Amino acid sequence: MGGTAWNNETYTDPTIEDRSTAEAFLGAELNMFDFGDLSLLTNIYGYKSIDSGNRYRTDFKFDIKYDLVYDFYIKLGYTLNYDSDPVEGTSPSDYVLQTTFGWEL
Repeated sequence: MGGTAWNNETYTDPTIEDRSTAEAFLGAELNMFDFGDLSLLTNIYGYKSIDSGNRYRTDFKFDIKYDLVYDFYIKLGYTLNYDSDPVEGTSPSDYVLQTTFGWEL
C-alpha cells in the first residue's frame, strides 16, 4: 500500500516543541490466519517526510499465534518503531515484546 499521511506530534512537556509533518508512506502486510493451528501477522511501513528535510520513520510488527486445546492460545508479538529525527534526548528506536496466553470463543 502507499499514500500520504499527516503526522501530528503533541508533547505534554512544555519544553518540547510540537511537530506536524506531511509524509509519503509505503507499506506491506502478510496475514496468514487459520493456517492450521498457526496464525501469522507481519507488516512494515516506511514514512518519508515531505516537508521536514530528511526525516524518515519505520514501523515493523510481527505477531505469531498458536492455537492450543479448548480454545486457548499462546501468542508472541514484536513491534519496532524507528525515527531518524527523534526528540532531543530520546532514542531513535522503540520496541515492544509481548507474550500472551488467552482464551477465545
